[in-house]
Amino acid sequence: MWYLFLFLFIIVLLVFGFLLHKNIQERKGLRVLMYHHIGKEDDGNPSDYFVSDEMFAKHLDFLLAENYNPVSLSDVESAYFKKTKLPERAVLLTFDDGYSNNYEYAFPLALSRKIPITIFVNAGEINMKDGMLDWSQVQEMANSGFVRFASHGMSHRNLRQMDYSEAISELLLSRTWLHHLSQSDVRSFCYPYGAFDKQVREWVFEAGFRLDFGTRKGINAWPWTGRRPLKRLHIMRGDSLEDFSNQLRRGKK
Repeated sequence: MWYLFLFLFIIVLLVFGFLLHKNIQERKGLRVLMYHHIGKEDDGNPSDYFVSDEMFAKHLDFLLAENYNPVSLSDVESAYFKKTKLPERAVLLTFDDGYSNNYEYAFPLALSRKIPITIFVNAGEINMKDGMLDWSQVQEMANSGFVRFASHGMSHRNLRQMDYSEAISELLLSRTWLHHLSQSDVRSFCYPYGAFDKQVREWVFEAGFRLDFGTRKGINAWPWTGRRPLKRLHIMRGDSLEDFSNQLRRGKK
């Protein structure tokens, strides 16, 4: 009977080794980081999506030290349109909504390291709502060459709760406003609340967008098939640098 136990023991070891390897190996593809608020720890910002400026600086330094390749939205769009490769370990940094703290904290930290960032803006809230970016900040960041602006709609409304005419108006207006403010073509869209369905996606592409981003977690295989919105890695309050590293390697903490 001993040989049966030995055989079972070997099988268990092989399964354990396979699961361990699968758990620690680094996945290939495009990593899209999803940030919202960047600020000082004592700002009193209650959002679960708040990251301190000190931790954000550590994230940027980690990317460079660990040989990740920060890419711009233009790089991703170009690679998709032309069906070309992205660099190994490509990382796209995105920010949702367009908060003024992105200008105050994230922009200078990324610019000093020459790391490009993308901001999905609620276009109708620019210069119109406290705590959001103003026109001069958008133009300054766009002129730096290191910030691209893309659409998050006009007012962060759920497109699934709109009819066709409302949704198309929301989408087209956001493209027009952002093109005027940033002086660049706006071809990427991020769904407010991550809410979409087949119909909504059709409206987004009908409005002239070519890439869409959601909130589903994970790393994107490249080339991207376009069958579903691009996945993103959620960067949250309280995440450690180890959590950040795990998401970059495996798509989860």
